[in-house]
Amino acid sequence: MKDSMHIDEFDRKLLAALAAKGDITNQQLATRVGLSESQCYRRRQRLEEQGAIRGYRAVIDYSAFGMVIGAYVHLSMVSQSTHQRKEFAAFVKGQPGVLSCHAVTGDADYILHVRTKDLSELNKFVNALLAHGKDRLHTRSLVILETIIDGA
Repeated sequence: MKDSMHIDEFDRKLLAALAAKGDITNQQLATRVGLSESQCYRRRQRLEEQGAIRGYRAVIDYSAFGMVIGAYVHLSMVSQSTHQRKEFAAFVKGQPGVLSCHAVTGDADYILHVRTKDLSELNKFVNALLAHGKDRLHTRSLVILETIIDGA
């Protein structure tokens, strides 16, 4: 486990600005957080090296290319041997509509965030999820009606 790193108010401002707009230039970032460009660059580089910043990504509008149904699929499994977990991970990594998959505590073993073109495609995905492997017990799907905040 990583040791906790110390971050100060400038680091917090820098991280917040990058979370809001990952493609911001160093000059814009320095102005926003109140540092010189060289100080800002060194801090950003340190945060990247220490793993506080894991990467940068585009925010995708999936509906722009027909993936209009968003859902969270909760999956419960009968058991989770190392082999079964690896097999499940390989399966979900091969599914184009799976945006994220998390092992969780509570009523489900995994929560998947998926996007599909329609409810029929979501149904096919859920059925494939249940049919793949002998360890699947049941699923519960929650269809997204509206997104209020998207922190991804």
